[in-house]
Amino acid sequence: MQAKQKTGHGAVERNAYRVAEVAESMSIGRSTLYKLIAEGRGPQTTKLGSATLVMREDFESWRDQVRNAQGPRIG
Repeated sequence: MQAKQKTGHGAVERNAYRVAEVAESMSIGRSTLYKLIAEGRGPQTTKLGSATLVMREDFESWRDQVRNAQGPRIG
């Protein structure tokens, strides 16, 4: 997942991602990611209005933890 978005004024760092973006980048379904979050096995989330967001640092930490895990699949 890219951490930068292009705008008319150059690249802008993204500080958060929507759950759907995180799920897609990890090749899992959105509902699977919500289940992992509910079980305490997913990344930490933050609510902003009706949107559920994953902060970039939380996503990167969780992603690295999943990639380095030797146990069963996350899904």
